[in-house]
Amino acid sequence: MKQYYIVIILLLTLTLSCNDEEGAGPGESDTFVKLYGSRYGEDAQDLLVESDGRMLVLSSTEIENNDDTYYKVIVRQIDALGNLLWESTFPSSEIDNTLPNYTGSSIIKHLDGYLIIGSSINTDSETSESETNMLLLKIDQSGSLIATSEFSLDDGSTELNGVDAVVNSVGELKVTALLNSDTQNLWVGTFDDNLNNIPECSFSFSSAGSGTSLIQGAFVEENNDIVYSISTFVNKGNSRLVRVPSCQPTQITGPLISTEANTASYDINQLSTSLNGYAMVGTTDINGDNDIFLARVDEFGVLQDSIPIVFGGADLDGDEEGFGIYQTADGGFLITGSSESNTEGGSDIILIKTDFRGNELWSRFYGDQNDEQASEIGQAPDGGYLILGDTEFGGINTLILIKTDRQGNVN
Repeated sequence: MKQYYIVIILLLTLTLSCNDEEGAGPGESDTFVKLYGSRYGEDAQDLLVESDGRMLVLSSTEIENNDDTYYKVIVRQIDALGNLLWESTFPSSEIDNTLPNYTGSSIIKHLDGYLIIGSSINTDSETSESETNMLLLKIDQSGSLIATSEFSLDDGSTELNGVDAVVNSVGELKVTALLNSDTQNLWVGTFDDNLNNIPECSFSFSSAGSGTSLIQGAFVEENNDIVYSISTFVNKGNSRLVRVPSCQPTQITGPLISTEANTASYDINQLSTSLNGYAMVGTTDINGDNDIFLARVDEFGVLQDSIPIVFGGADLDGDEEGFGIYQTADGGFLITGSSESNTEGGSDIILIKTDFRGNELWSRFYGDQNDEQASEIGQAPDGGYLILGDTEFGGINTLILIKTDRQGNVN
């Protein structure tokens, strides 16, 4: 069953946490629509949901000042009702060309605080040459900076972008990163509690294919193998699971999820766990237009269905893109992204709920006359669903956070 919600947003100011859906004041509803932003615009990056219902929202912003461009990371803590608790920006100085530029990709819980994974861009003011290093920012539960770690390869001559991280059973931090090298393009690094690199357990790898993207979502197996996924170009876009045994300079690459790569593209955007392995979500052009697909794979990346499951066709007559996936408490999946079917504007947020086999149970659409898309999805402790994405408001890219009930409804 498909339902469409026109999201009416009351914006008070872009410099503060913004208001709820029409008719609800702050903290009055267990479902809500909230905006968060700044005058420079922001892009949603990650959503971390805690056991008490609080959320950490990670975003990146781009500031243009005369001929200079600055990049910063913003993290906000939001309570279970969508109210802003605190907000921190890194680097903290608004405009300073002596400071590096930061971009964020993921945020995880780490020890008694949080860890932001991303990239640091350092530019020489005299030569204008820049180097990109992997960035780790450790913050406490109030958003204050505890430690910063920038890690480079080849003395900074090789670009290294941090993507995600996971902690294994012995407390080591495993970080996945994408590197720009003629021979290798993937990196898995090991760090201790103080964010010091353990070089004997950090390795670079090469992926098959060109134009490789490292996907958000890193997981650790019981034997401490690290599992992640990549999207790569082999004739056309395709994707696969990758496994790296603990502290070994080897990688086990799963098969491509589609053997139809000569005629159809399957590009994934996020990886999740499933009951018997993992699940990938992304976008395919197998039906001509762009459609969302779900690929369930076992622990070694072998497809569990004959072909990836595609959501689209006659029911969705516009372009759809899949960006986020989350395994729910009942073993099924939440899938989110953007849709140009049945929209009030150019694109709206789509939410699809499936059972554990990937069969669609229902879908919902959220949007207004502006462009919206969702990139992250999660489940609240009360069973409701949380969607993080972006919307245009007054020409400024703004974060949108939607809390629904268990059926995807916004009251």
